[in-house]
Amino acid sequence: MNQLSKPEDRDAYVKATSEDVDERLLSLLSVATAHGKEHLLIKYMPDGYYKDPIGNLWYFIGKRSEHKTMFSSHMDTVHGKLVEAVVPMITDDGIVYGTTPTGLPSVLGADDKVGMYIMLRLLEAKVPGVYCFHVGEECGGIGSSWVAKERPALLNNIDRCIAFDRAGYTDVITEQYDQCCSEEFAKDLAAQINKGMPAMSLFEPDNTGVFTDSANYTDHIAECTNLSVGYFNQHTVNEHFDNYWLEELFIPAILKVEWSELITKRTPGDSDYGYDFNLCTKHGRKEYKDSLKPYNTYGSYGGYGGYSNNDPWSYLTVNSAWGALPSLSPLDDYPSAGLAVIEKALEKQIVAKGSTAFAKDTAQLMQVVQSMEASLATCEEKLNTQAILIANQRSLLGQAEEKLLDCNGKPLFVQ
Repeated sequence: MNQLSKPEDRDAYVKATSEDVDERLLSLLSVATAHGKEHLLIKYMPDGYYKDPIGNLWYFIGKRSEHKTMFSSHMDTVHGKLVEAVVPMITDDGIVYGTTPTGLPSVLGADDKVGMYIMLRLLEAKVPGVYCFHVGEECGGIGSSWVAKERPALLNNIDRCIAFDRAGYTDVITEQYDQCCSEEFAKDLAAQINKGMPAMSLFEPDNTGVFTDSANYTDHIAECTNLSVGYFNQHTVNEHFDNYWLEELFIPAILKVEWSELITKRTPGDSDYGYDFNLCTKHGRKEYKDSLKPYNTYGSYGGYGGYSNNDPWSYLTVNSAWGALPSLSPLDDYPSAGLAVIEKALEKQIVAKGSTAFAKDTAQLMQVVQSMEASLATCEEKLNTQAILIANQRSLLGQAEEKLLDCNGKPLFVQ
């Protein structure tokens, strides 16, 4: 499978059209939707949805007794709130990435517009189930957390929640910092998908999940997972997805899955672990957010989970289980300080409970630390580039103002 990740590869791209990429997916990708702008996508959604008070969009296909499967994706992306448009570009072999309207590299938003598109295809095929297009996943699962707390009845009688929001080609996620589905369910689902997949792209259970909206439903739904949908380098200007794999392999395979026949083993609320990372919305994101002062330096461009305006470290959260964050001034580096607190707290738990159970989680968390540190450097480079662009635009404005007047001081163009 092709995975382009180097900026120099972009010379091979051309602007994608509806002949290259399905028009529905192209439309979704072309609109940047930071949290709070998800409503801009409604015009691309089919009729018949229910919009709940927080903004999630719901569809119910089939008889109520058939609503045993829930499909999940999210409408928000990590773009900054001032970003409005993305131009999808494509290679000859179907790899899609994004640029700005002026041609600069851009976050594409495949996370999770690709997931949305997959669900639109399932809706089109009238696959029975409950469909939820969530708001605010990139800000800690705002929409799904609200559902779990305020509208749990919407989750009644559902045995499985399938999220389409995982990078790569092969993952059926079994853990999102805690068990979210049984190994038996993951193997059964993988086996059904693999009936339509080539040998080099076979799905299998994977326990290295981080977070998507299905994690907020594990107390209400027995089997909650997240599937790879063929995107890579999410949250960065190098984000891209494999349109050939998506259209020719994955979607045809997904459409043939017998969802109602999947094994259900896990009991809602069950966990294989005796600890709680408290990293998701349902475990206290508000307490962490309220402890921070507004800090806009990084915007929401790039980074692990994105840094959204006035919510600088919106993905990982810290509460009493990890220890309080230190008091910081607006000039302090919130992300780095927050990571230091998590590292220290994790070390304390390892000493207290033994290192064996935490070895895998320590490695995962270190990857998060390294990713966020790299994103800080990327953000600094972005700020420097923006400063140069602003200076150039100011110079051009000055030249334009001079040209508007002729030598007599009158407007050059008169209606």
